[in-house]
Order: sequence, then C-alpha cells, then structure tokens
Amino acid sequence: MEDQVVEYMIFEEFECNAITFLHENTLDILLTSKYIPKSIYWLAQRLRVKALDKFSRSDALLRTARVVRQDREWLDIMGLSDQILGQLIAHSGAEIRRQFQF
Repeated sequence: MEDQVVEYMIFEEFECNAITFLHENTLDILLTSKYIPKSIYWLAQRLRVKALDKFSRSDALLRTARVVRQDREWLDIMGLSDQILGQLIAHSGAEIRRQFQF
C-alpha cells in the first residue's frame, strides 16, 4: 500500500473514528445486540487504549507510513486490528467478506 494511503487511513480516518467507533458505549451496544462476541469486544477495547495512547504521544514528524511500518507499538496496534478483522470474518462470514471485498 502506498505511503500516502497508509498515512491517510491511520492519521485521518482511524484517528478520528477510533474515539467514537471503539468507545465503550458503542462496543457495549454491539455486544448486547450480538453483533460482536466478547472476544472482539475485549480486543477492540485494547485497540482503542493502545491507539489513543499512541496518537497522543506522536508528534507530527513521527506520523509517517515508514514509522508505522517499523515501530513496535504500531505493529502491535496493526496486529490487534488484524485479529479483530479475522474474528469479525469468522463471526459474520459472508457479509463481512462482501463489505471488505475478500
């Protein structure tokens, strides 16, 4: 993936949306409505904490695709995201595959 796309997806889309979409209230609604299992709920909470902490400590010079691809904390965040996506696919099957075009 091109650097500009990575930077946009993480520092524009994900940073803005992580606060709302991964908020405990939102996750509670998804869990109680059975849209997600408890395992995704806990992974998403961990992802939110780690991502918001990383965003709060990153200065403008470190907001690059190169840093994201090499930094241990960013790699952990990406790993959590991959785990969540894998579980969502297992939990929701074909619907998720259609949305993400797998």
